[in-house]
Amino acid sequence: MFKSAAISLVGGLLLRLLFPQQFPPPLSQRPVFIEQIPPEHYLGISVEYNELAKAREDSIQNAVKQIFLQIGAEYQLEFEKLAYSNNNQINVSVTDKFSYSTAGILADVMVKDSYYKKVKGKYMVYTLVYFPQSKIIQARRLIEEENEKRLSKYELFIEKGNAYESQGKIIDALNNYNMALRQAEYLYKEKDLKKALARSNIDNMLSRITLKAVSNYNQRDRHFISCKVFYNGEPVSEIPVRFQLTEGNGFITPLTYSYSDGIVQCDVNVSNEYPSNKIKAWVDIEGVDTNLMFNFSSVLPMPVISVSPLEVRDNCFVFELKESNDVDAVFEQYEVSINAEYKNASFINYYIARVDNSKHASCSFNLLNPIKIKGGSSHHVKIPFNSWVRSTKGELDKWYMRSKLDYSIVLNGTSLSVTVQ
Repeated sequence: MFKSAAISLVGGLLLRLLFPQQFPPPLSQRPVFIEQIPPEHYLGISVEYNELAKAREDSIQNAVKQIFLQIGAEYQLEFEKLAYSNNNQINVSVTDKFSYSTAGILADVMVKDSYYKKVKGKYMVYTLVYFPQSKIIQARRLIEEENEKRLSKYELFIEKGNAYESQGKIIDALNNYNMALRQAEYLYKEKDLKKALARSNIDNMLSRITLKAVSNYNQRDRHFISCKVFYNGEPVSEIPVRFQLTEGNGFITPLTYSYSDGIVQCDVNVSNEYPSNKIKAWVDIEGVDTNLMFNFSSVLPMPVISVSPLEVRDNCFVFELKESNDVDAVFEQYEVSINAEYKNASFINYYIARVDNSKHASCSFNLLNPIKIKGGSSHHVKIPFNSWVRSTKGELDKWYMRSKLDYSIVLNGTSLSVTVQ
């Protein structure tokens, strides 16, 4: 009576091992098959183990490897469990490494006999298996047929990868080359050559992907960064680019894909003002080295305003603003102050009426049309007297002996003044 277990070759083809229900007890003398291996038999010899089960497993693997070498195929032995009960009956379970459905059992490998001995307290096992030449030939033929099928799939992936690459579909091309690389793992012949070809196609493509910085600017409480992805010097779409805020504070778009023009943009929501923020950008494809670093400050720059002397013409305030920090500025409010001074006020006080040496009035207003000035430019401003300015001027002018009238305007902290005699 025999029990069976399957041993997988690389790629999923199987050899089936047929075991006797019981191994013979230890022999007092070495069996003849150890000294003289019968034709079409293979002798597996284990190394020394503390456990008998592991020594038997090793001897079986050694014998099967010899058979695979005769077949001319690469092999993969994966015993999930090889245990023995107290009565020496065999219970073997083998798991196929690959997700491939097996092409079928190539042939039966029959375990004919086994012998073990103890060497310095450790077990050493000899296992004799039978596998005739006719089955070697059959296995070679089946392996050749299966290899052709797998090679056809490999070549199809390479062909698709070439087509997608010529169309500029970089991700699709890389996916197919990677599928070809995986398929090459299951080939029985020229595996290393085919893997090297697929790997070369992948590495060649990855080396042609570059990333360049395009823009880095603030807009109110947000910051914008953009890059451009190139393949072989031309803009390319659908390439994943990842962004990471490595220094500073805020929220970013961590992953985005390039558009048809190769542009990819990161939107940074700056939650606090930091003088130094750093964002790292890179193409999110393994094997592509395209790190970029963007530095920016989230402290918003302020406009620098200079003004010409204030003039009063035709009941209007007239002046010129100039911005010199390349930052746009808007003025929406202004404050007007009027100060009148009187000469000979003591004479008027004694003979005519009570008059102070000076009188002052001020008031703030919203500009009906806010003053907007572009960064780095100049702007001519003309603000007509409003009703308050006219009435206040008239009130201060009614007193005799007014020596001068001072006007001053404050625009968002910028002060201008003029004196009218």
